[in-house]
Amino acid sequence: MRKKSEHASRLWGWSVAMLAVLVAVSGVGFTREYLKSRQIDAEIRSLNEEAGRLQVRNFQVSSLEASLKSGEYLEREARLKLGLRKEGEQVVVLRKEGASAPSSESSPAAPAAEPDWSNPKKWRVMFIDPKAYEAYADSRRVAGR
Repeated sequence: MRKKSEHASRLWGWSVAMLAVLVAVSGVGFTREYLKSRQIDAEIRSLNEEAGRLQVRNFQVSSLEASLKSGEYLEREARLKLGLRKEGEQVVVLRKEGASAPSSESSPAAPAAEPDWSNPKKWRVMFIDPKAYEAYADSRRVAGR
């Protein structure tokens, strides 16, 4: 009977050892898959963020393309860079106090007809009495200011 109990105890020992090896192998596999899953999730988050940035950039490029195709962009650029205006339109250029207007060195300097108006006065006169403003603006052009 002793042989049977020795044999059973050895069998039991081997069974526990095999079970331990099986648990260790399974744990390593599970850990590896878990880490791989976390890495893939991080990559998915990163790609989603990049996709969001690219969608915003795509919208900006599409807006710019639509703007460039429209005549509105060309008109705005012609107004700002070339100083062009529409027929019957009056252009008003307001400068900061103390800023000098571009002057032509070839034209003789005319005497100052009247002092400069403040910006609020220019706006008020332009909207209330456009003819008076036009006369003021003409005197400024003649004076080279």
